[in-house]
Amino acid sequence: MLAHSSTPESWQAHAAQVVKSIAASPRTSNGRGSSQIQDDDERHLVFARVRPLLPSDYQKRPDLYDCVTVTDSSITVHSGSSRLNVASILHSTFDMDAAFGQDANDDDIYEAVRSTLLRPVPTLTMPVPVGDATLFLYGKTGTGKSHTMAGIANRFAREVFQVADAACPIVGVSAVEIVAGTKGFTVSRDFILDLLKKSGDRRVDFRDDAAGTMHLQGALEKPVGTFTEMAAIFDEARTARRTQANARNSESSRSHLIYFLRFRKAAARANAGSCQTPQLGRVLSTLTLVDLAGNEYGRDTLTYKGNSDLVTDSIAINRSLSALKDCIRAAATGNPVQFRGSTLTRVLKKCFVDPACRTIFVGTLSGDPRDANHARQTLKYMGLIKWRTDEFMREKVETVGAQPSARRKSNARRVG
Repeated sequence: MLAHSSTPESWQAHAAQVVKSIAASPRTSNGRGSSQIQDDDERHLVFARVRPLLPSDYQKRPDLYDCVTVTDSSITVHSGSSRLNVASILHSTFDMDAAFGQDANDDDIYEAVRSTLLRPVPTLTMPVPVGDATLFLYGKTGTGKSHTMAGIANRFAREVFQVADAACPIVGVSAVEIVAGTKGFTVSRDFILDLLKKSGDRRVDFRDDAAGTMHLQGALEKPVGTFTEMAAIFDEARTARRTQANARNSESSRSHLIYFLRFRKAAARANAGSCQTPQLGRVLSTLTLVDLAGNEYGRDTLTYKGNSDLVTDSIAINRSLSALKDCIRAAATGNPVQFRGSTLTRVLKKCFVDPACRTIFVGTLSGDPRDANHARQTLKYMGLIKWRTDEFMREKVETVGAQPSARRKSNARRVG
């Protein structure tokens, strides 16, 4: 729906004016700068990225326009509707810690998360890191979530051995996926599967020790010492991950993919003073990268064609994402964390309960008007992780014009 315009270009100019008026409106202060990413001392950061509209999108719909406007650290979603024969546009503005528009590339995203991801890396100046770090990628299927994670992971793999080269780090990498255990319309216990095992039983169990630390029993951990080795593991896990086609994405992720990068103290080496053939020793710190399954809505599952297992699988994924939001929000607000609500939150328990752990949540969304409501829900999901609704969300309704009803049209024809 193009308001006060007939072309996408004039619509963008009008949307920019609306965004300025919303920014000038009074709101509850949340203590954040307009365009400043918070420093490393903040325990939780919330970012958002808008997927560019691709040439293939315009080929299918030549009149396609962008329904999302990014300014500084805010994102405004413009969603049109028609009720009671009155057309209107709802302009919803969401304030994040940082926002990245369609012009942002993977380098921009990595630069924003870089300092937090390097926090667990041992160096000569800090041989024992101050704490762990966790990165979450969340979004609707088809919004570039897995693409963003791949870009961040590969850039980290290229830099980590340069930063910690002098300290000669031992890095062990595990990759698992959490899939819903479903049968008919009954949801059973979720399964954890090892993505690095080529054959045999790939199931992984998790146990807590006396100190409350979670351990994955049966998960393969591979030592790596170069960018090539680490990038190869990332690619191997992505290839083995469970996917399923739906109405919007031919390879929609149907599991939560988790990389555990454990920085360890060397137990022994084949050659003194050399970083070759390391043996894994005590864990010093951990970086966790979590590519969450794409959340879906009813129409996204139309291609499942009555397959009850796939429909129930989608419900289970959405339930686990809801439990994750509750846990992170509880940790951010200092309330008790109910991490036993899902297998996902139990596995990631440490990032909720350890005050030394830093967490970044990156949400991805699309500027396609068909996804406007999904974009609003994604941004609202992320904002509620840290703030009250009135601290990060503002809305303005713009009436475009009245549309004559079918009865009025009929009466007009009879009178004429």
